[in-house]
Amino acid sequence: MFGADAFGAVLSAFHVNVLECLGYRRIFRIQALSDDGGEHLIDDQKSPLITSQSILEPKRTIVRLPDLFCPSFGIIRNPAINPHYEEVRAESEAWLAQAASFDQRMKAIVHKINISYCFSIVVPDADAAGLRTVLDWGNWAFPFDDQFDDGAINDPTEAQATMDLLLSAIGEPGSVPASSDSRPPIESIVSQVSNERGPNRTVSISLEEQLLNRRDTIGVEPLFPLIEHALKLNLPDDVLAHNSLRECERLVIDLIIIANDIVSYRKEESERYGHNLVAAARRQGLGAQAAFDAVGAMLEARYQDWAVAEIRGWGGQIDEDVKKYIAAVKNIVVANVNWSFETTRYFGKMTKTVKETLMVDVLEDAVGTE
Repeated sequence: MFGADAFGAVLSAFHVNVLECLGYRRIFRIQALSDDGGEHLIDDQKSPLITSQSILEPKRTIVRLPDLFCPSFGIIRNPAINPHYEEVRAESEAWLAQAASFDQRMKAIVHKINISYCFSIVVPDADAAGLRTVLDWGNWAFPFDDQFDDGAINDPTEAQATMDLLLSAIGEPGSVPASSDSRPPIESIVSQVSNERGPNRTVSISLEEQLLNRRDTIGVEPLFPLIEHALKLNLPDDVLAHNSLRECERLVIDLIIIANDIVSYRKEESERYGHNLVAAARRQGLGAQAAFDAVGAMLEARYQDWAVAEIRGWGGQIDEDVKKYIAAVKNIVVANVNWSFETTRYFGKMTKTVKETLMVDVLEDAVGTE
């Protein structure tokens, strides 16, 4: 597709134009990119589609997905979307294509994935400039992340070199010192790439433990400071670090991981990609439907945790800004679910049918257990 140098050039431009607005104190929150729960850029011609023929194939079974739309949490169909969406989407995609030297195929892939739709739901009240910040990040990060899964930089050594290059682009000119505080998370990410490859590596730990391991690599946390910037908020460090806000952020990260693993499982099992909670549940002996139900129960538990979460009050404008911030952070979940059933990334031409029925066919026997 395209290499690390192109991604580095894009990130350098993004840093100059946007990241300085966020302030150095929070810039290294925008570095965990290595895993979004197993999503990959895919060519539609290679995308597994649900057809009447595939449903009749031997050793496949029909399961009902957990209902990801949860009105009590605010996950509704057709939520509010930023009015600048179409205009800013076109600007952002054109910028990325030029900065990363995309060919026509890559331009088409990025356009069809349309992550701009997702992020335009996250900040429906942002102005065009604020939305552009978020869309530039999303349109860059999504294809970059896929390179770690099945692209040009899925080798651990190449991954480390790429992250060194990109951290250099984010920070001051020159290489990042070995003693930099930004190194341990990156080394952790590369360690996971190196040590957890293969579909059966995580069979011995619980689903909750696997979820814990995924929190730092899902790529959701970079959105938090971007949201603050896009909405022109200026929350003090002690407010952002308060346990009540951090707990809301944690719950949103968990909800994204769980929902993503539910919708992406069918696609990932065809690719023998095992880092998925549903796949892990199946490897631990659960049948197909029971595995989806178990992961769905994890989702429900997080909804319950959110319902009883309490946000501390600081008074005055801070409380107003915190309210806006938490609403936008919650919108990440709303956006992810709606986008998952708009893109053809997971269910191909049958996306609309799956959205309405929640029925999908998967392998009767789990990958790696036959």
